[in-house]
Amino acid sequence: MVFAENVVQRSNGATQTSRVADELLRRLRAGDYPVGTKLPSERQLATEFGVSRPVVREALRTLTMLQVIDVQVGRGAFVLATTETDASLGLLDSGDLLDVVDVREVIEVGALRLAQSRATEAGRHAVATALDELRAAVRAGAETTALDQRLHATIIEASGSALLRNIWSSLEERIRSSIRISPTGRSMSPEVLGDHEELASGITDGRLDEALAAAERLALDNRIFLRDVLGQD
Repeated sequence: MVFAENVVQRSNGATQTSRVADELLRRLRAGDYPVGTKLPSERQLATEFGVSRPVVREALRTLTMLQVIDVQVGRGAFVLATTETDASLGLLDSGDLLDVVDVREVIEVGALRLAQSRATEAGRHAVATALDELRAAVRAGAETTALDQRLHATIIEASGSALLRNIWSSLEERIRSSIRISPTGRSMSPEVLGDHEELASGITDGRLDEALAAAERLALDNRIFLRDVLGQD
């Protein structure tokens, strides 16, 4: 198809993977693939877009991380029903996810600093509890998205700043999307858990320097990953 070739070849700095993902997302929005339907096979999509199957596979992986499709081994990729689809698509197209990562780092660094003088025993306990639950989920190989978000939220809460809490709450949907499409995805690795343990230690043990370093590492990893997914340099 001519239009598909144009999508893949347009000179906008994006990778082939992100261009294929963008076009598939556009089709989802347009209703070309209703919820519950099966997408064309990797081979069919590769032929249509004029790219290799690994490129298509990576594009489907991007859509999977956005929770707009479900790839089932031996069956193919199916469109999912999700209330977060529209928000996620908009974020991917606009690149807002990168802004969210930057803003998250600013807010969390501020929260960690404020918590040095404002954190209460209850706040420290809430962070420790959230970390324990996240740790247990990682060890069990369970989904960690919600627990990941909860830990970050308890860190903000521990700052004692109503303004930071309000800003964080206003970004909650975007933050959830940024966590879902992060390198961690739905299941956090033990290595990334270690960074979160250091992040939490800024509240639970007053280890501010370690916590700030962990916040910087997590944000940097997310930026690198998202730029690759979004096809940005």
